[in-house]
Amino acid sequence: MKQFMTLLLVATILAFTSCNKEANTSQEQGDISFSPTDMTEKSGEKDGEPNCELYSADYLFIVIDGVEYNLPITTIAGMMTTQTIKLDVGVHTISEFIVMNENETPSIDDDDIIIYAAVHEGAEFATLVGETIDATFTVEAFTKLERNIEVICYHEADYDAFGFEFYAVSVTNIYEYCLFGDVCVPCLEDYDGSIYPNVQPDMVAIFSVDVYRNDIFVATYSNEAWLGEGAPLCVPYADREGVLDQFKFDVSVLLPVADGFDYVYQYSYAFDDMADAGEDGIAEFVLGNCYAGDDALVLPYHTNLPSTVAFSLDGTYAPSNSMHYFDMTIDAPEGYDLTDGTYGVFCAEQTVYINLNQVYVADVYSSLDIPNAATMTSFDATKMQKLHWLVNNVDIENLGSGQWITIQNVIWSITDGLSLTVQSQIDLAADVTAGYSNYSPFAGEDTKYLVVFHHSDNVQLQVKSLPICE
Repeated sequence: MKQFMTLLLVATILAFTSCNKEANTSQEQGDISFSPTDMTEKSGEKDGEPNCELYSADYLFIVIDGVEYNLPITTIAGMMTTQTIKLDVGVHTISEFIVMNENETPSIDDDDIIIYAAVHEGAEFATLVGETIDATFTVEAFTKLERNIEVICYHEADYDAFGFEFYAVSVTNIYEYCLFGDVCVPCLEDYDGSIYPNVQPDMVAIFSVDVYRNDIFVATYSNEAWLGEGAPLCVPYADREGVLDQFKFDVSVLLPVADGFDYVYQYSYAFDDMADAGEDGIAEFVLGNCYAGDDALVLPYHTNLPSTVAFSLDGTYAPSNSMHYFDMTIDAPEGYDLTDGTYGVFCAEQTVYINLNQVYVADVYSSLDIPNAATMTSFDATKMQKLHWLVNNVDIENLGSGQWITIQNVIWSITDGLSLTVQSQIDLAADVTAGYSNYSPFAGEDTKYLVVFHHSDNVQLQVKSLPICE
């Protein structure tokens, strides 16, 4: 894991005036010094290592309001500080901030070595930080101001400087968190026209990561440039030593959405200060369970469903086809697997009511996505797994005329604890209980999934089966 160490430099600004000003003083001034945190001096040549690991910090080169200063760095009471300079009261701008090594030639500047430097706006790592230079500060009379400028350890091979503004002295480390993903694809034709180079039942995921630090968006990283193949995506993040930094990585995978492809949010990885990516340093995830390494995070298989649809119930008990509880007319967005039309559905709550011939807008869930489907009030993971097992092991669409009540009562026994009295229903409920145990929905083996329509806690849930592959 590549690591850059950064150093916070605090500008301590002491603004004061004398009661007896000299006759030729027309502008109040403040004394200014810059105090870097203590560093361990190292010397000697080490190929490929950053300069902060090789050289001591001898002086600070800083440009304030267009004026260059070379401020010697000395140690006072265990803390490094620069020579004091005076500035007029008012607003000032820092346009360069570089820690230098004299290269053992104090009288010659041309061969001096950059150790640390602040970032300029537009640099590669500028998105990681809250402030770049040019940076401003204000000198006020009778006021002490601490102004921090963060610099990154200079390395010719990797250097892109950047800066933070803090009001405490600390060390910031830049770490990398590496991710690698897989996507299970039971229906290969779903990826026709995508940028995936090798569409197969188990393929490398193309994904992006949105990085947040302390709930503030930092940057987005993606492996789309190399289509996910051959290397993990390594995401840099900046952690301050001695300060609690809370990070969140939102992972989105490129998947079929409507009649195209888009990045779909899958999960968030949150941690404090420093991430643990496992023994090999790479965090793995898989959508579906076609593959799972020892440390892989298994996520639900993706279904191409709209997030919401409008629907109304047009029938009552035993509609015309006599195979469902209700007839549902759906108005769905174009391009998804769930299309406009009238379908037979079952209700998933016996004690909650719903009005006929009234249009509802419902959230749509898939039984292949148990964590989200189980967020609804009347469902938990066990209920969702039982319902999913039921639609994949019983042909509920073709039980025959008048048999809808068997399926409806068994569903209510799962969702509402309905006591069954008919032997055929008791037997089917027992089969469900025995079958779902240790059952993990897998789109490569199952042929159907359950679509759940959820409007609100006081409107009855509706469910219908849908084929995984048309």
